[in-house]
Amino acid sequence: LEEYPGTPLPQAKKASVKHYAEAIRLWDEEMNLKGTLQAINQAIEIQGIEKEPLFFMVRGLLLAKAGEYEAAQRDFQGILNSFLSPYRKAQALLWMGRLADLRGERGKALEIYRELLSQSSWLDITRAAWQGTKKPYNVTLLKRMDVAPLMADYIDY
Repeated sequence: LEEYPGTPLPQAKKASVKHYAEAIRLWDEEMNLKGTLQAINQAIEIQGIEKEPLFFMVRGLLLAKAGEYEAAQRDFQGILNSFLSPYRKAQALLWMGRLADLRGERGKALEIYRELLSQSSWLDITRAAWQGTKKPYNVTLLKRMDVAPLMADYIDY
């Protein structure tokens, strides 16, 4: 665990990574949603002022699976305000559209999906946004979605 070759990570970052590794294990081996969220929350709390935005991506996805849409929305909004790549920001925006659908805010969801269609050049994001304009994202689709914490990503089935 080194930030730069020969430079050890600060203790807080090391502890944070250990909690995140535990979150990965809890999800991948046990599918333990509550335990995974607790471990990610600990990883985020320990970090101090320099929060890792990818941790928020994973936590937002897990919060959505837990039905905690408002908390997930805050995490995805934070990603939009972060230094992450435009692709990660597009993912967060897609999820904000999906959360709007899950809350029954179809007009807001359509607005977000159309914004993505006009801006995104990524096939997976464009395809998901297009599908969102045709059919609202729903709890059945959310249940089928899997979170991939190691990659800070998700898989739609």
